[in-house]
Amino acid sequence: MLKKIGLTFLGLLALTAVSYAGGAFQGYPLVGGNGTSNCLSFGNNGVCNQYQPAGPSDVPPGSTFPADTNIQGGGSNANPSTVNIPAVLTGAVVWNASPLTGTSTTLPAGVSKVVLTPAGTIAAYTLTLPAGSALVDGQELFFYTNNTVTSFTVTAGSGTTITPSITTLTAAAPVKLIYVQLTATTGTWQAF
Repeated sequence: MLKKIGLTFLGLLALTAVSYAGGAFQGYPLVGGNGTSNCLSFGNNGVCNQYQPAGPSDVPPGSTFPADTNIQGGGSNANPSTVNIPAVLTGAVVWNASPLTGTSTTLPAGVSKVVLTPAGTIAAYTLTLPAGSALVDGQELFFYTNNTVTSFTVTAGSGTTITPSITTLTAAAPVKLIYVQLTATTGTWQAF
């Protein structure tokens, strides 16, 4: 009996090693990669014969990634249950802008970091946030700037509020907001 259990264990271990060595995500494009620096396999004389393809320079807004919940769910007896997690919850989605004074922009949904790079101090800039129906409970939003925006107006998107309001964005002094979902389409941004 112990011999059968031992052989079964060794078989499972070998299968796991082969699966791991194959690389479940090997060959997918690399975010920020250039397509010529990450070698996936080497041929004769150590020459690379397969590079990982280049991906987008940043994680696009609205991206998701798969994750296992390690619980049964969704009417399935399969374990683990796999879900898609919005990339905005990782803080990896960056939106860059070089605004001019007096301009305004609407922020796309799925952004977690706003990086402003005006040429110098600007007097006024308005940024409108996405509607509550496009937001995820608990997502964070950071504002960064290299130059001060004296009158920084952040307008809440449809179905959302901002508490307290933000009036100035100072160079090298990030502002952090966290979205608290109240219903499926409404919520509030809390400033910290």
